[in-house]
Amino acid sequence: MTSAQQLSLFPLFVLLASLCARSHAFCPTKSFAISSLIVRYAASPKPIDEAIAFYNEKFPFQREPPKSSPFTTLGMSDKMKAQMESRNERRRLTDISEKQARSAFQELAKLYGDDVAKQMVIDLPVCLSFERTWFKPSLEAYSGIFGKDEAKAMVARNPGLLAVKPSDAATVTDQTMTFSYLVAYTRPYSKVTLPLLFVLLAIPVVEAITGIQIRAAFFSIFPF
Repeated sequence: MTSAQQLSLFPLFVLLASLCARSHAFCPTKSFAISSLIVRYAASPKPIDEAIAFYNEKFPFQREPPKSSPFTTLGMSDKMKAQMESRNERRRLTDISEKQARSAFQELAKLYGDDVAKQMVIDLPVCLSFERTWFKPSLEAYSGIFGKDEAKAMVARNPGLLAVKPSDAATVTDQTMTFSYLVAYTRPYSKVTLPLLFVLLAIPVVEAITGIQIRAAFFSIFPF
């Protein structure tokens, strides 16, 4: 090859080198980074899978039925006991199948989004065993009172509201909204604060039933 021919081919080599430098295929570091991102994305679990796994950890799908207890049939006649045994009614609220749990999560995700639905399951795993056909109409009832965004935020703070019947959801008051903030605020300390809170809320009921003035006696001993 003559010098003139070599010089004529030189621009082609320069062009080819330039194209290679700009191509991702010839950039192993960047290609590897992109591949790693794809692998990590594919390997990361979906919110529904995380939620189902969390529920299964708390309430295994393959649990045995609860053992019979004398308190379960306390006051029942022998006939009622026999009927109960024949229908195999010894089951818990949380005794649902994985398919039922997934259906409940999918309904929650439609209404609140995947991430919020997953967080609700983490905060209150039993919510997946609630009647899922109530989720939408109850939210609509809450929305009619507080507005859609406020209602969704309220239920997210207190997933226990998912268990409320639509007819009852239409009668809630501002106390329900206030209580949702209280539940969310005390959740990190729920093992101590929530039982205490329920005891305090039950005091007026106990006073009405027993006639014993618990609060009056307390304040007489510890005046403020």
